Amino acid sequence: AFCETIQTELEEYGDALEFRNGHVLNAEPLRIDVVVIKKQGGTAVKKNIGQIFRGINVIEYKSPKDYISVDDFYKTVAYAYQYKVLERTEGSKRHGAGKATG
Repeated sequence: AFCETIQTELEEYGDALEFRNGHVLNAEPLRIDVVVIKKQGGTAVKKNIGQIFRGINVIEYKSPKDYISVDDFYKTVAYAYQYKVLERTEGSKRHGAGKATG
């Protein structure tokens, strides 16, 4: 119904727009290669990569033979946002607090 409403609202632009209802982004589940969570505490990670760690770190592996594009950057940022939203929601459900908002 929502897609139909949008199409009706924008029907005068029907020749210029394409509408995809329920567009599937990926055939397989989205998976982050590695998530490194820095536990609370004063431990300083002195290894090279660890020096830049923040609280939650999303790492995507790229083979040395792979080309890295701006789309790879956007994909990793999108994974980080997805992780933040979904982990917050699922974490709340695990702890009995209901769905998190905000």
